[in-house]
Amino acid sequence: MKKNCLILSALIVLLICSANLYSQDWPQWCGVNRDSRVTGFKAPATWPGELKQEWKFIVGFGDATPILSCLDANTGKLVWRKENPENAVPVFFTGMSPLIVDNACIAHVGKKDYGEILALDLNTGSEKWKWAGDGPAYASPSIMTIDGKKHLIVQTEKNLLALNFTDGKLLWQIPTPVQQRFYNCVSPYIDGQTIYLTGQGTGIKAIKVEKSGNDFVTKELWSNNSVGAKCNTPILKDGFLYGFTDQKRIY
Repeated sequence: MKKNCLILSALIVLLICSANLYSQDWPQWCGVNRDSRVTGFKAPATWPGELKQEWKFIVGFGDATPILSCLDANTGKLVWRKENPENAVPVFFTGMSPLIVDNACIAHVGKKDYGEILALDLNTGSEKWKWAGDGPAYASPSIMTIDGKKHLIVQTEKNLLALNFTDGKLLWQIPTPVQQRFYNCVSPYIDGQTIYLTGQGTGIKAIKVEKSGNDFVTKELWSNNSVGAKCNTPILKDGFLYGFTDQKRIY
């Protein structure tokens, strides 16, 4: 693939909305809380006949790489950019969507067998902290809150892990090896202290995270080996998980 395909920017929206507007917005992958749920939305009585384009930004092909670009959502002007001079990307290029939370941009960058999870200041792009280790998967990070503190949940190439959102220190990790032609493409779905995990070719699992003394531990609540996904992140509704299986069936 041509070099210019490798240097395309992953766009990150600089949010300048109030808390009320933000709660009704869809500013990132899977929504505000990455749970595919919309809250506080009221459909208009009538929809406009056509939409007006406010601005546009030329990015080239549709591939994404960890060359991160922050644009002002009101004007489309570039605020900051992080380059990737070594073109370090996963085998099938980047499938991770950056996480925007608490004035920070979280991104897992790197290549097979080696990656870095970065916490960048949303306004300046400066590095707050960095964790180095397993390579990035094709899933996106999320936030889990336990005991009033935010944990960053990341699906890597070979593991599911949690980092302290404040300083990036590793809290726990469990192996998530894949089988045959599977890759870690499904983002972990978080509900309270429970994580629903699938995409490895081994069905679907429910894992609970609990505090034990000063540490955090995980335990498997249940496992269903007969149903699982390959690329599709499930949705939780009224106690049921909905999604598409790796056998192209709706469950």
